[in-house]
Amino acid sequence: TPLPLCRLLICNGDTCGQNSALRPNALRQLWDAEGLHETVPMKITTCQDTCEHASIARIVTASGTEWFENLQEEHYQALIEWARECKRTHTIAKRSPLLEQKRFRGNIPE
Repeated sequence: TPLPLCRLLICNGDTCGQNSALRPNALRQLWDAEGLHETVPMKITTCQDTCEHASIARIVTASGTEWFENLQEEHYQALIEWARECKRTHTIAKRSPLLEQKRFRGNIPE
């Protein structure tokens, strides 16, 4: 089994969790069904202390952390497509322009 390339952390804290676009159970089931955890382990987290940017996700790689804010259904779908591409190529795939426009500077030090 290849080592994971990075980790995906998706906030489901009080503020982010109110976003109807995030369906944690469906996301977990898809990740499991497609074996995406092998390449991009995904964790639904509690509050990541960035409520002003809700809903957020982080991609954590060896070179640092990328933060994405104000995520809606299409952004979660873009994260799924990105993870699929990571698995297919076994590389850290380029983020889509849709995701890149949601990038922000997080407030947890690297």
